[in-house]
Amino acid sequence: MVADDGRDAAAWYSQETIESWDQIEERHKRYSCMPPGPDSYWIFRGDKPEAALATKLEQAFADYGVPESKMRQYEMEMIREFQRKGGLYLDREPDKDDVLEWLAIMRHHGAPTRLIDWTYSFYVAVHFALADDLEGAVWAFNAAKVNKPELVRTAVAGHGGSDFLDQLQRRFSGMDNVLTLRQQWDKLDHLAIASYLLLTERPVPLVFAMNPFRLNRRLIIQQALFLISGDIRLPFVENLRQSYGRDDVAIRRHMHKIVLRPDKKERNRILRELRSMNIVTEVLFPDLSGFARSLVNRLAYADVY
Repeated sequence: MVADDGRDAAAWYSQETIESWDQIEERHKRYSCMPPGPDSYWIFRGDKPEAALATKLEQAFADYGVPESKMRQYEMEMIREFQRKGGLYLDREPDKDDVLEWLAIMRHHGAPTRLIDWTYSFYVAVHFALADDLEGAVWAFNAAKVNKPELVRTAVAGHGGSDFLDQLQRRFSGMDNVLTLRQQWDKLDHLAIASYLLLTERPVPLVFAMNPFRLNRRLIIQQALFLISGDIRLPFVENLRQSYGRDDVAIRRHMHKIVLRPDKKERNRILRELRSMNIVTEVLFPDLSGFARSLVNRLAYADVY
């Protein structure tokens, strides 16, 4: 293991570099020993080592030079366009008012949204980090603080939006649903918060962990969830910092970046070990494109075939 001293990392996260499957297993044990609770809610994201922690919407706005004054308009137009035409490609459309489920489907099919993908599985994150590259990185985030609807409500109240959020909550509580389960569980909060953040005229800079009530196949298989940015005029990281009161020391305790730099032989071993857990591209992306993408990974364990 190469132990980073932190000087190369941003002030808001810690960083280390590891090089082997044994070290990956050690990190998994470290995080799996912290069961979910009010102060522990670890989630993970696999990416390229140099990739910024940013939403695809944020990246698209930067790439196309979208002015801040047009961001909300363009976001809504993309969602509207997807809702108008998405039914041509979907076996089942979400409820017309379930914007969170629409956003989840958009994100999983590559559309830019204010959601950023994470997973409950450390090993799935390792796969996403290394399946297509010799090096990668896994972000480990204790999302307990941004997993509390009551904290979002406090932030919304500070921006004068409590009445509008309550109005949305009441509206969605009257939606038709199986056995009225949505009236009993917190996914209704998730829908109301996502809808508020999209519709409000008073953007609230924050990050919130959420999932739609109805899960699609990819969400289930990838053990996925999302973090949502409250104010799309700001980078995701700035939304995160606002959720912590701009206390970078506190975020650093909860946000860890694990850079994976195995040699070629060890990377093959890592992919073989993940395959033994059935963590492979053709399973995580259960369609023809996922199967086609998976073929190259078989070179890591060609002797099996």
